[in-house]
Amino acid sequence: NNWTRAEILWRIAVETTMAGDADHAIAIAKSIEQEGHHRSALYDIVKAQAKRGEFAGAFNTASLLKQPPSTDQKASDYDMAISEILVEMVKGGKGAEAKDTAARFQDADLRRSWLYSGIAMTYAELGNLKEAKAALAQAETETQRTARRKELRQLEDKLRFGPSPAD
Repeated sequence: NNWTRAEILWRIAVETTMAGDADHAIAIAKSIEQEGHHRSALYDIVKAQAKRGEFAGAFNTASLLKQPPSTDQKASDYDMAISEILVEMVKGGKGAEAKDTAARFQDADLRRSWLYSGIAMTYAELGNLKEAKAALAQAETETQRTARRKELRQLEDKLRFGPSPAD
C-alpha cells in the first residue's frame, strides 16, 4: 500500500531527525512517492531541526519546500517552515537574529506578515510584550497600514465634525 508506506517513511524520517541524523532523514523523505507525505515529512524535519537548534540545516531543508509563487493568499509550506524556524530562534534567545532573518524574506507581503506574526506571538507567549509589539508592527503590510490610516482619518473626522458628543 503506497499510502501506508509513505506514512511509515514520513514517521521514520522525523524520528531519524530527532535522533540527530538529518541528512539521512532528508534522504528518506525524498524517497517518499506520495507528494503530500513527502512535503509533510520535509516540513516536520525542518521543525525537528529547529527544535534541536540546528537553524542553518533547518533553513536548507526548508528550501526543499520552495515552489513557484501561487496567487492565493494562503501561506505555503515553505513560509510556514521558515516561520517555525524563526519561532524556535526566538525561544532559543536569538530573537534579534530571527527578526533580521525575517527582514530578508520581504519579497512577498504575505510572507513578511506571516513571519513577523509568528515572531510576535512567540515573544508574547514568553511574556516579552515590548518585543511582541515591535514585531507585530513589522508584520503589518503596506496595504493594511494604508487601510488602517484611512479608517483612523475617517474616525477622527467623524469625531471632530459629528453633531453630538456621542458621534
